[in-house]
Amino acid sequence: GYLQTDGYRGYNQVVVDENITHLGCWAHARRKFADIIKSGKSDEDSKKYAKEAVTLIQKLYKIEKEIKEDPPDIKVKTREEKARPIVNNIKEWIDSNFFKAQSIGGAIAKAFVYLNNQFDKLTIYLEDGNLNIDNNLAENHVRPIALGRRNWLFATSVKGAHAIATWYSIIETAKLNGLEPFKYLKYLLKELPIYIRDEKNIEELMPWCIDKSVLG
Repeated sequence: GYLQTDGYRGYNQVVVDENITHLGCWAHARRKFADIIKSGKSDEDSKKYAKEAVTLIQKLYKIEKEIKEDPPDIKVKTREEKARPIVNNIKEWIDSNFFKAQSIGGAIAKAFVYLNNQFDKLTIYLEDGNLNIDNNLAENHVRPIALGRRNWLFATSVKGAHAIATWYSIIETAKLNGLEPFKYLKYLLKELPIYIRDEKNIEELMPWCIDKSVLG
C-alpha cells in the first residue's frame, strides 16, 4: 500500500495506477543540503541555510534511532509527540527562508524547492509505525547494481531488463532470508525442472521456505 522513493517524477504514475500512498525520503532531502556543506564551493549564506537544514533533519533521525527497537504502536505515538513538532518547525523554516534562498540561486535554491515540493510526502511516515523515515534499506540492496552496471552495461532489450530484475529479486530475497545466494541458485536450478516435471508447487522453492541445511 506504500511506495517510498526520492522525488523522481517517474514514480508518480505508478502511484496513480496502483492506487498506493507515496512517501518521501528524508535522506534524499537531507543529502541535497549536506552536499552543499561538503562541496566547499558555496557562499556563506548557502552554507548557513544548509547547516540549519541538516541540523533540523538530524533531530528527526535522533528520534528514529531512539525508537528503532520499539513496536509500531509505540513508534507512531513517539513520532506524534516528538517528531511532529520538529516537522512543523521545518515547514516554518522553509516558509521563512524560501524566497531568500531562491534569490541566492544555485544548489541552495534547488535544495529548498526539492524539500518544499516533497514536504507532504515526507510527513507521511509519522502516521504509521511500520513506515520508515527514508528508503535507505532498499537503496542499500540495489546499490551493487548501480556500482556494477558499468561492468555489464545495458540489458539490451525490455526482456533482458525484466530478466535482470527477476534475478536481482531472487538474489536479494535469498539474502533477506539468510541464504547464501550462490548455493540457493544452484539448488533452485537443480530442483526447479523436477518441480515443473512433477507439477509440484514451486512455492516450496521460495527462499522463505528453504532450510539452510538443504543447501549444504
